[in-house]
Amino acid sequence: MIIESLNSNNVNDSLQAMIVVIENTVLKSSYAASPGANSETEYKYVMRKMIPDASGTKLFNKNSGGQDQLTYDWNLQNIKNLSELRVVAFVQNISTREIYQSAIFTPTILTAIPNDAATSKEFFPFPNPAKNSISINNLDESGTLKLLNGQGKIVWSHQLNATDISVEIDVRNISRGIYVLMYSGESTNRFAKVVLD
Repeated sequence: MIIESLNSNNVNDSLQAMIVVIENTVLKSSYAASPGANSETEYKYVMRKMIPDASGTKLFNKNSGGQDQLTYDWNLQNIKNLSELRVVAFVQNISTREIYQSAIFTPTILTAIPNDAATSKEFFPFPNPAKNSISINNLDESGTLKLLNGQGKIVWSHQLNATDISVEIDVRNISRGIYVLMYSGESTNRFAKVVLD
């Protein structure tokens, strides 16, 4: 996640990024023992976790256009319905408690990348970490290559054909950080963690 400062007047403020995992809607019937003695059938905006915790993450790049890149991992717990999962992010002045920016989005759930897929000779992006470009060799069937950011959004994609045996990705205009390179072929799916530095 990238948080960009929109106002240089914030440079002396004590700012924290607050990340909250919520479920947009939780049905009362999803609990074994119904919580509460009311007539509600669903609960809205149920908070599940603050990441990394309730104190948030201090922001440093507060000049206009300055960016802080935040990367978090969390094992899903106590979620009733994955399709209702949302992430709320906001920037708060710790001194005044004023909220400067906020956003809500639906994350893409990425399960663990198998070790054999991440290091497979058939799917080995290099160099890794990369600065300017990433090459992938030994592609032997048509399919799709996609580069996904930490929110699961596609930042680059390429449709392969049967004659593509290697592909080079220009990453100079992609923000620095950790990404997942996903190869969806006719007979297999492969994943690799890619670091842009």
